[in-house]
Amino acid sequence: MENKGLYLYQFHDYLKPNIERILALPNMKVDTVVEIGVFQGYFTFNMTGIMASNNPEYTHYAIDPFNTSEDLDTDVIAQAEKLFVDNLDNFAYRDNIVWHKDYSINSLIDLSYHDIKADLIYIDGAHTADIVLQDLCLSWNILNKGGVILCDDSSGSWMYADKETGYKPVQKSPRLAVENFIQCFWDKIEIIDLPNNWQTAFRKIV
Repeated sequence: MENKGLYLYQFHDYLKPNIERILALPNMKVDTVVEIGVFQGYFTFNMTGIMASNNPEYTHYAIDPFNTSEDLDTDVIAQAEKLFVDNLDNFAYRDNIVWHKDYSINSLIDLSYHDIKADLIYIDGAHTADIVLQDLCLSWNILNKGGVILCDDSSGSWMYADKETGYKPVQKSPRLAVENFIQCFWDKIEIIDLPNNWQTAFRKIV
Protein backbone atom coordinates (compact mmCIF):
# COMPACT_ATOMS: atom_id res chain seq x y z
CA MET A 1 0.00 0.00 0.00
CA GLU A 2 1.40 3.36 -0.97
CA ASN A 3 1.36 5.73 1.99
CA LYS A 4 1.67 8.96 -0.03
CA GLY A 5 4.50 10.35 2.09
CA LEU A 6 3.47 9.41 5.63
CA TYR A 7 5.44 6.89 7.63
CA LEU A 8 2.62 4.92 9.18
CA TYR A 9 2.45 3.21 12.58
CA GLN A 10 5.31 5.18 14.10
CA PHE A 11 4.67 8.33 16.14
CA HIS A 12 7.03 11.28 16.45
CA ASP A 13 9.58 10.88 19.22
CA TYR A 14 7.91 13.55 21.38
CA LEU A 15 4.45 11.96 21.04
CA LYS A 16 5.21 8.24 21.18
CA PRO A 17 6.09 7.98 24.91
CA ASN A 18 3.05 10.07 25.85
CA ILE A 19 0.69 7.84 23.87
CA GLU A 20 2.31 4.74 25.35
CA ARG A 21 1.87 6.18 28.84
CA ILE A 22 -1.82 6.91 28.24
CA LEU A 23 -2.58 3.50 26.71
CA ALA A 24 -0.87 1.81 29.67
CA LEU A 25 -3.12 3.48 32.26
CA PRO A 26 -5.13 1.07 34.43
CA ASN A 27 -8.45 0.08 32.84
CA MET A 28 -7.71 2.20 29.77
CA LYS A 29 -9.67 0.81 26.83
CA VAL A 30 -9.71 2.89 23.68
CA ASP A 31 -12.54 2.19 21.26
CA THR A 32 -13.25 5.77 20.16
CA VAL A 33 -10.83 8.65 19.60
CA VAL A 34 -11.70 12.23 18.70
CA GLU A 35 -8.92 14.28 17.13
CA ILE A 36 -9.22 18.05 16.81
CA GLY A 37 -6.79 19.39 14.25
CA VAL A 38 -5.74 16.82 11.66
CA PHE A 39 -3.33 18.65 9.32
CA GLN A 40 -1.61 15.91 7.28
CA GLY A 41 -3.17 13.12 9.32
CA TYR A 42 -0.05 11.87 11.04
CA PHE A 43 -1.79 11.11 14.34
CA THR A 44 -4.97 10.01 12.53
CA PHE A 45 -3.38 7.25 10.50
CA ASN A 46 -0.80 6.12 13.03
CA MET A 47 -3.32 5.83 15.87
CA THR A 48 -5.93 4.16 13.68
CA GLY A 49 -3.41 1.77 12.19
CA ILE A 50 -2.30 0.64 15.62
CA MET A 51 -5.75 0.42 17.22
CA ALA A 52 -7.91 -0.86 14.35
CA SER A 53 -5.52 -3.71 13.57
CA ASN A 54 -6.50 -5.24 16.93
CA ASN A 55 -10.01 -3.81 17.27
CA PRO A 56 -12.26 -3.77 14.18
CA GLU A 57 -14.81 -1.66 16.09
CA TYR A 58 -12.33 1.15 16.67
CA THR A 59 -13.60 4.55 15.45
CA HIS A 60 -11.50 7.67 14.90
CA TYR A 61 -13.27 11.01 14.45
CA ALA A 62 -10.93 13.42 12.66
CA ILE A 63 -11.98 17.08 12.84
CA ASP A 64 -10.40 19.73 10.64
CA PRO A 65 -11.99 22.32 8.32
CA PHE A 66 -8.70 22.88 6.46
CA ASN A 67 -9.64 26.52 6.29
CA THR A 68 -7.57 29.22 7.97
CA SER A 69 -4.74 29.35 10.48
CA GLU A 70 -2.88 32.13 12.26
CA ASP A 71 0.53 30.64 11.58
CA LEU A 72 0.06 28.68 8.34
CA ASP A 73 -0.29 30.04 4.82
CA THR A 74 -3.25 28.96 2.71
CA ASP A 75 -1.09 26.97 0.30
CA VAL A 76 0.41 24.98 3.21
CA ILE A 77 -3.11 24.17 4.44
CA ALA A 78 -4.19 23.13 0.95
CA GLN A 79 -1.18 20.84 0.58
CA ALA A 80 -1.88 19.29 3.99
CA GLU A 81 -5.47 18.60 3.05
CA LYS A 82 -4.43 16.96 -0.21
CA LEU A 83 -1.97 14.72 1.59
CA PHE A 84 -4.59 13.80 4.18
CA VAL A 85 -7.18 12.94 1.53
CA ASP A 86 -4.65 10.95 -0.54
CA ASN A 87 -3.68 8.91 2.50
CA LEU A 88 -7.30 8.43 3.53
CA ASP A 89 -8.19 7.12 0.07
CA ASN A 90 -5.34 4.60 0.21
CA PHE A 91 -5.49 3.67 3.90
CA ALA A 92 -6.24 0.07 4.85
CA TYR A 93 -8.42 1.16 7.78
CA ARG A 94 -10.14 4.11 6.13
CA ASP A 95 -13.58 2.77 7.15
CA ASN A 96 -12.57 3.27 10.79
CA ILE A 97 -12.07 7.01 10.21
CA VAL A 98 -14.89 9.56 10.19
CA TRP A 99 -13.73 12.93 8.85
CA HIS A 100 -15.59 16.04 9.93
CA LYS A 101 -14.51 18.81 7.55
CA ASP A 102 -15.84 21.50 9.84
CA TYR A 103 -14.88 23.73 12.74
CA SER A 104 -14.43 21.97 16.06
CA ILE A 105 -17.32 23.82 17.72
CA ASN A 106 -19.75 22.48 15.14
CA SER A 107 -18.32 18.97 15.07
CA LEU A 108 -18.15 18.54 18.84
CA ILE A 109 -21.72 19.74 19.24
CA ASP A 110 -22.76 17.31 16.49
CA LEU A 111 -20.98 14.41 18.20
CA SER A 112 -22.68 15.29 21.48
CA TYR A 113 -26.07 15.50 19.76
CA HIS A 114 -25.56 11.99 18.36
CA ASP A 115 -24.48 10.74 21.80
CA ILE A 116 -20.94 9.85 20.69
CA LYS A 117 -18.63 9.15 23.62
CA ALA A 118 -14.84 9.19 23.37
CA ASP A 119 -12.15 7.38 25.33
CA LEU A 120 -9.33 9.65 24.14
CA ILE A 121 -9.54 13.19 22.77
CA TYR A 122 -6.48 14.78 21.20
CA ILE A 123 -6.67 18.58 20.99
CA ASP A 124 -4.28 20.04 18.44
CA GLY A 125 -6.45 22.44 16.43
CA ALA A 126 -6.56 26.22 16.77
CA HIS A 127 -3.98 27.27 19.35
CA THR A 128 -5.42 30.52 20.70
CA ALA A 129 -6.59 30.30 24.30
CA ASP A 130 -10.23 31.13 23.60
CA ILE A 131 -10.67 28.36 21.01
CA VAL A 132 -8.70 25.83 23.05
CA LEU A 133 -10.87 26.53 26.10
CA GLN A 134 -13.96 26.10 23.92
CA ASP A 135 -12.61 22.79 22.60
CA LEU A 136 -11.83 21.59 26.12
CA CYS A 137 -15.30 22.34 27.48
CA LEU A 138 -17.10 20.75 24.53
CA SER A 139 -14.76 17.75 24.61
CA TRP A 140 -15.49 17.21 28.29
CA ASN A 141 -19.15 16.65 27.45
CA ILE A 142 -18.38 13.68 25.19
CA LEU A 143 -15.53 12.16 27.23
CA ASN A 144 -16.25 8.88 28.97
CA LYS A 145 -15.48 8.50 32.66
CA GLY A 146 -11.92 7.18 32.73
CA GLY A 147 -11.22 8.81 29.38
CA VAL A 148 -8.27 11.08 28.66
CA ILE A 149 -7.85 14.48 27.05
CA LEU A 150 -4.40 15.13 25.57
CA CYS A 151 -3.50 18.75 24.72
CA ASP A 152 -0.67 19.54 22.35
CA ASP A 153 1.68 22.56 22.52
CA SER A 154 0.59 23.38 26.07
CA SER A 155 4.01 24.23 27.47
CA GLY A 156 4.74 27.83 28.35
CA SER A 157 7.22 28.27 25.53
CA TRP A 158 4.63 27.89 22.77
CA MET A 159 2.79 31.05 21.69
CA TYR A 160 1.78 32.64 18.43
CA ALA A 161 3.91 35.65 17.63
CA ASP A 162 2.44 38.71 15.99
CA LYS A 163 3.88 38.79 12.46
CA GLU A 164 4.52 42.54 12.59
CA THR A 165 5.69 43.15 16.14
CA GLY A 166 6.84 39.71 17.26
CA TYR A 167 4.79 40.20 20.45
CA LYS A 168 3.55 36.99 22.08
CA PRO A 169 0.45 37.66 24.21
CA VAL A 170 -0.54 34.85 26.57
CA GLN A 171 -3.94 34.70 24.89
CA LYS A 172 -2.17 33.32 21.82
CA SER A 173 -1.12 30.16 23.64
CA PRO A 174 -3.02 26.96 24.54
CA ARG A 175 -1.43 27.01 27.99
CA LEU A 176 -3.72 29.75 29.34
CA ALA A 177 -6.79 27.71 28.39
CA VAL A 178 -5.39 24.40 29.65
CA GLU A 179 -4.37 25.81 33.03
CA ASN A 180 -7.71 27.54 33.58
CA PHE A 181 -9.64 24.43 32.57
CA ILE A 182 -7.60 22.31 34.97
CA GLN A 183 -8.31 24.74 37.82
CA CYS A 184 -12.05 24.69 37.12
CA PHE A 185 -12.20 20.88 36.87
CA TRP A 186 -9.55 20.06 39.45
CA ASP A 187 -11.83 17.83 41.54
CA LYS A 188 -13.02 15.92 38.47
CA ILE A 189 -9.71 15.04 36.83
CA GLU A 190 -6.45 13.26 37.45
CA ILE A 191 -3.33 14.80 35.93
CA ILE A 192 -1.24 12.27 33.99
CA ASP A 193 2.51 12.49 34.40
CA LEU A 194 3.79 12.43 30.83
CA PRO A 195 7.37 11.64 29.78
CA ASN A 196 7.35 14.67 27.48
CA ASN A 197 5.99 17.85 29.07
CA TRP A 198 5.43 19.57 25.73
CA GLN A 199 1.92 18.19 26.12
CA THR A 200 -0.62 18.01 28.94
CA ALA A 201 -2.97 15.12 29.69
CA PHE A 202 -5.62 14.48 32.29
CA ARG A 203 -8.14 11.74 33.01
CA LYS A 204 -11.84 12.17 33.80
CA ILE A 205 -12.51 10.55 37.18
CA VAL A 206 -16.17 11.49 37.74
